[in-house]
Amino acid sequence: MPAVSTNIKIDADIKSQAQELFERLGMNLSTAINVFLRQAVREQAIPFHIKDTFYSETNINYLKKITAEIDSGKAMLEKHELIEDAL
Repeated sequence: MPAVSTNIKIDADIKSQAQELFERLGMNLSTAINVFLRQAVREQAIPFHIKDTFYSETNINYLKKITAEIDSGKAMLEKHELIEDAL
């Protein structure tokens, strides 16, 4: 089957990290993307579980701690990384 070129936009940092990872696994980014696409077509779904990091144990514990501090008047509010920034 003939190959075709496809242009996609990828975050530069994620692309670099992915290239390093896949190189260690013995493949390039193009091969890794083809593996992903073939598996998605086979399964008729994204071939891995996507979880919402908002509900992670770490984040829930953080929210409980901050809520308790706010309720007690001892809150030391500070800037933290937003989930959107981490993606």
